Amino acid sequence: MSKYIAPIREMVFGLDEIVQLPEILSFKQTAKKSAPKFDVAWFDQAQRFATEFLLPLSTPENQEESIDHSGQVICPPGFERAFQEFYRQGWMHPLHQNNITQPICWSLQVALHEIWNAACPSLAAVFINSLVCFNTIQEYASQELQQAFLPRLLHGHLTASLALTEEQAGSDIRAIKTKAWPVGQHFRLSGHKQWVSYGQHSLTEEKIYLTLARLQGSPISGEQLSLFIVPQLTGIEHNPDLLNDILCQSLEKKFAFPGCPIANINFGTSQGAVAFAVGNQQKGLGYIEDLLQIQRLMICAQNLGICERTYQESVFYARNRIQGHTTKNSGSSPIIMHPDIRRLLMTMRTLIQAMRHGVYFTAGALDRARNHFDTQEQQRYLGLFTLLLPILKTWSSQYSVHLTTLATHIHGAAGNRSDSIILQNIHNTLASFSHGGTSGMLCQHVIQQELIDKNGTSVRVFLDGMRETIPTLTRELGEEGTSIRFSLEASIDALEETTDWILENYRQHTARILAGSVPYVHLFGTVYLGWLLTEAVIASKRLFNMAKIDPATYQNKLLTAKFYADAILPQAEQDAITVMGGCSTILEMPIVSL
Repeated sequence: MSKYIAPIREMVFGLDEIVQLPEILSFKQTAKKSAPKFDVAWFDQAQRFATEFLLPLSTPENQEESIDHSGQVICPPGFERAFQEFYRQGWMHPLHQNNITQPICWSLQVALHEIWNAACPSLAAVFINSLVCFNTIQEYASQELQQAFLPRLLHGHLTASLALTEEQAGSDIRAIKTKAWPVGQHFRLSGHKQWVSYGQHSLTEEKIYLTLARLQGSPISGEQLSLFIVPQLTGIEHNPDLLNDILCQSLEKKFAFPGCPIANINFGTSQGAVAFAVGNQQKGLGYIEDLLQIQRLMICAQNLGICERTYQESVFYARNRIQGHTTKNSGSSPIIMHPDIRRLLMTMRTLIQAMRHGVYFTAGALDRARNHFDTQEQQRYLGLFTLLLPILKTWSSQYSVHLTTLATHIHGAAGNRSDSIILQNIHNTLASFSHGGTSGMLCQHVIQQELIDKNGTSVRVFLDGMRETIPTLTRELGEEGTSIRFSLEASIDALEETTDWILENYRQHTARILAGSVPYVHLFGTVYLGWLLTEAVIASKRLFNMAKIDPATYQNKLLTAKFYADAILPQAEQDAITVMGGCSTILEMPIVSL
């Protein structure tokens, strides 16, 4: 029996105290329209939906793969019922269930997707795909295309998939060879796409694909890529229900996300697939970069949900597995009584809370960038979002694998069985490394675009903001916060020193510094999330002083922050040493010796 209950109290705390969701929602208020209201009861409803419809699909004994019948893909039993109920209950866009013009509240979406992905990440993948494609069409497509596709996406009458990867174009989407040419009011498109999540399925009769293609005559090595919507039904005049020239060639065989069909799709095997251009035909690359930013944020929420599910399964197992003696003269006891098991569980719990605060805070920065009253504040938060997102994506991918692996130490041999949810979640988190771009690519982006191109300005502003928390911590917690203050201060110093060193040495030692880009981003992420846990314990102390939370809740927050400060934050100083000294030998080793 799978064990998962959404940690609603922790989620609401994060939205209220870390994100300040009511303030974000107030940006939507006008003289004629009141701001939408956040209702905590939504999470109770989400929990009931996840328990009844999603959780049974991810129990090891029920997991099945989608089946390919000559290009027609059948999803596992229960997927279609859960999919239809998801849209019937209005979870696609809960603040505006019938309005395609209102912007998505990403702070609320990442919290809900934490629940969906904890309960059944294989089905939740189709919700993520449709949501990020909905956002791109809403942002950049013409009114005609919005009216044609968004209402049906909103109510689950069709799904949307992102079709980007080609054999020669993985992380480097500029190498795409799919071509497009104009035909009347639309385009025709020809090319082969790989790794298309829910590229073919039985959940809906209609599907659309968002894909990049190169206009015929454009240089093959240039960046002039256009973004297209490719519908399964052509939608052209006189014969709108004609099947488009699209073929599901095969499904990938994989370990991660059982039941989620990953398709190889051929566009235009005969006359060319009918496609509709989105926005400016010269700006497709920029549109898709924005889409990938949202996708990376949702993958972070996916990692968070999978890790929370793994933690809860581990706690349940540790409470019920009787094995060994905690002291010399004691009888057999549950393994949760053993100090090392408690260390493992405390590590998982602390990292998950840090990850949750990071996902929520980063989503809040995106909401403020899009909706704040003040345009200067919009730009400030957009800069914050673009800085923090690749750091969060890299950190969450690394630590989600670490967290799920820790669970195998708790479960022992039981966690290594083929029908173990723990083993399945290791495969699921491993897959997140490449989703939305590899860690190496994202970390190189942080060094080059966020640090060097901006001369360290945005990073220094963020460092100064984190330092402002230290006197507040001292004032609010006093001696209780001493160990947190020392560790946070030391880790910020390490990040600042490393940042300055990179800025001083990049021009002369570019390759060496890029070799240390992943440790640098890991250092940044560790400090960033340590700072958020500190902000969380300060907020909980204020709530405790106002008698809004009980002493046990505050104590749990304090102990979590202290453990992170004692056991996790010291890794920042080691990462700094690695970046500034340990990466030089990487490039000294001849390639032929590797």
